[in-house]
Amino acid sequence: MKLDKIDNGDEFHIKEIFSIIKKHKWKIIITTIVSISIALFIVHNQKPFYSAYSIVKVEQDGDNISTNLILDPNLKLKTNIDEDISFLKTFYINNKALNLTKKNFQVQYYKNIHYKSIEIYKKIPIDIKDIEIKDKKILGAKLRITPNRDGYYIDFVHSLKNKLMNTLFDKPLLKIKGKQPFRYNEKIENEFFTLRVVKLFNFTKPIDIVLNGENRYIYNNIISNNLDIIQTNENVPYIKIYYKDRVPIRAINYVQALTKSFIDDSLSENREQSSMVLSFIKNELQRMKKELKKSEKRLENYRISNRAIQPSLQASTFIKKLSRIDFLISENQLKVNIINNLVDFITKNQTFNSIAPSLIELDDKATLKLTQLLDDAQLKRDKLLMEFTPKHPMVKEINSQIMIIKNKIISNIKKLQKNILEKERNLENRKKSYERKLKILPIKERKIINIQRDYEVSSKLYNFLLEKQAENKILKVANMSKYKIIEKAYSDFTPTKSKSGMILGSSIFLGILIGLLWIIIYYLYNSKILTIKDIDIRTDIPIYGAVTTLKNKKNNSFENYNLLRTNLQLLDNKPKIILLSSIINIKDRELVTLNLAVSFAEVEYKTVIIDLDKNNILHSILVNNNNIDETIYPTKYENLDIISIDKSIDKISKQFISQKLPILIKELQTRNYDYIIINTIPFGVVTDIKKIMKLSDINLIIFQEGYSERASIANLNYIKEQNSITNLGVVFLRNS
Repeated sequence: MKLDKIDNGDEFHIKEIFSIIKKHKWKIIITTIVSISIALFIVHNQKPFYSAYSIVKVEQDGDNISTNLILDPNLKLKTNIDEDISFLKTFYINNKALNLTKKNFQVQYYKNIHYKSIEIYKKIPIDIKDIEIKDKKILGAKLRITPNRDGYYIDFVHSLKNKLMNTLFDKPLLKIKGKQPFRYNEKIENEFFTLRVVKLFNFTKPIDIVLNGENRYIYNNIISNNLDIIQTNENVPYIKIYYKDRVPIRAINYVQALTKSFIDDSLSENREQSSMVLSFIKNELQRMKKELKKSEKRLENYRISNRAIQPSLQASTFIKKLSRIDFLISENQLKVNIINNLVDFITKNQTFNSIAPSLIELDDKATLKLTQLLDDAQLKRDKLLMEFTPKHPMVKEINSQIMIIKNKIISNIKKLQKNILEKERNLENRKKSYERKLKILPIKERKIINIQRDYEVSSKLYNFLLEKQAENKILKVANMSKYKIIEKAYSDFTPTKSKSGMILGSSIFLGILIGLLWIIIYYLYNSKILTIKDIDIRTDIPIYGAVTTLKNKKNNSFENYNLLRTNLQLLDNKPKIILLSSIINIKDRELVTLNLAVSFAEVEYKTVIIDLDKNNILHSILVNNNNIDETIYPTKYENLDIISIDKSIDKISKQFISQKLPILIKELQTRNYDYIIINTIPFGVVTDIKKIMKLSDINLIIFQEGYSERASIANLNYIKEQNSITNLGVVFLRNS
């Protein structure tokens, strides 16, 4: 049977767990103290962060009107805040900002004050120049420059962490080779780097430097960890550019540089396009101006020479209509060139990211709207790919939508190309129709019509280009107002909230966790029996109690012996002869025997202990037939007597075991002893112990916490099976 008090599910597990933790609390205390000590060291050496930020307003629909060469002034484009935020986090734009502030990050300078390393940003006594990194192991490592009257010494600063790691992995510590000291302003070269140290003013204490190399390393290891871009409010188009740094002035400078780089880059493409258009218009204006003067001169000369001041009414009508058609043909020819280039671009590049300007020129609002939908879909896909693989159903669905939009854009563009080319053919046919009608007029009148038509077309085109030149100048100014700095780079020079409390709190938690893991590992990989569960899972022999090695019954743990006594009394066979033994010798087995006997005696059961492991009195009685009354000793406990034997094990004969001991037990029963408790020697010492076990009603095998081997449980199972012993039980002896 398994006793309810010993094995009753979760309640028992919880008690066992807390018992284990209590016994090994010193492990938790040690790891917690070590963890807190490390945390205090980190907090002491922690350098504060300072934050700086700027706020940029992004013009939305209705805030700004973008126009282009033949753009409808009523068409407005949407700016995507999410795209701007993502763009601000890229290396591309941060690289431009770093180019403006590279000196601030390429080399960092430190000095030691009260055993703390403090970064210095101003009044630095040296300047590191002409840096060339040869070995990337140098990046982020700290170098110490120590002044000397003849120059300076330079070498690596090896932290305790680096020394420990190098020792564990058998790696040599980095060291700069070469004859030292070096001279200032002279170029030094070694396997790690090439540089010059320029002294700006005298200094006596060592200066530590950190080389951060190129912009990519700086971005990956410094900038990206401290940069945050957010929209201040989802209902307001404001972007907050936030950066934190150990040096507040550097934080301000970087936010300022990033803000400037973002605005300049965001407008550079539009400015470049506007500049190209303006340059084209300027050249065309100069050409048309010359053509206009020539046409005007030809018209004036022809009138004077032919005395034709004004053409006839019919000729004037032809002039107006042909001039209008020529102008429309020129305007449409521009669209033909744009649409042909657009189709060619899409066919060759299969990209739709930069076709919006051409669509604006063509006044194709429907397709332009599709490109905006395409941008939104592609942005959504990029966000999904940050979390899911390309095979995820949501990613597949958005890819399908993107493909549908692209096909629709291609279809619209080809349809527009067809319409523009058709319009060109219609205009050419109308022009030919009027030119045929001109042939019925007199030659002189036909000439003046052609001359005047050239003049009017040139004049209209010239005015048209002047108008578009003004529009594109407005566009350039309008684009510059697309982003507006609401708050310039600012810092209040107050350290950001310290994480000291969190670090200390985490260290306590970590210390306790490591201590618990230590206990768990100790229990998992220990060959000793550590808990009652170690016994329970390895045998089906009943466990009747868990007791401690108390020296007197005043201890509260004596209740465990009362519980053991009760469990034995509740057994069906009502055992009266109880044997206690062990697989190996357990020195406290006698105490367990005594305390169990006392538990019976205190509830007025007449009890006697036969101790086969103490003195020679019992052996003398049984061998020499002395009077038994002379060898029964009373104890200080009422109702409890004791009989002991102390002989070498080899002198306890088979005759004693098989003949004399049963006689003794029978005699004791006749003397009205309610319980006879036998304390015998371990299994492994006396081979015939099984004969003694057959004399008892129940045989309790004691396993001691942290002393008995787990393998001994298997030995007990073997003895049970080989000798068919059924009246076995287990008592777990905890250490007090």
